[in-house]
Amino acid sequence: MRTCKDSAGNVRLYAPNPVQSGSSIYHYDTVASPNLLMEPFINSSLDAHLDLTDDLMVDVGWALLDSDDDGVPDVADNCRLVANGTLIPDAGGNSQSDADSDGYGDICDADFNNNGVVDSNDASLLFNQFGIDSFDESFNPAVDMNGNGAVDSNDASRLFSAFGNPPGPSGVAP
Repeated sequence: MRTCKDSAGNVRLYAPNPVQSGSSIYHYDTVASPNLLMEPFINSSLDAHLDLTDDLMVDVGWALLDSDDDGVPDVADNCRLVANGTLIPDAGGNSQSDADSDGYGDICDADFNNNGVVDSNDASLLFNQFGIDSFDESFNPAVDMNGNGAVDSNDASRLFSAFGNPPGPSGVAP
């Protein structure tokens, strides 16, 4: 955030004088830049991400939605509907793996060529990798959807289940 902080770095609240019913102390200051969701007036420059609002909601006791119960809130989860681990690898090695860095977790991203839909081109990429494991220099980790170190029938099954659909859904993909 570029503006809307006091000298200690705290975000300023909207506190007009005289008090305005319904808005005072419940919103961020109107001088915030970039604009924030919890300003007293809605504006067209907001993007899809909830900026500081998620943190504010947690601070006041709200729980953030975690649709797949993997411990990562949907807004930060690269695969919102399939549990794919924590943000940092846990003791079992599970994490929010995204081998091609497209914002979709590997386990829900069968769109290997990143054209926005799972199609025959992706199936061809998978079949060219089928049976190859991480010890082979031609191994493509993005095609190993379940992260077990080999492109196998589990990955093929996931691709066929996703065929004709976009990857995800993801809370972090652009």
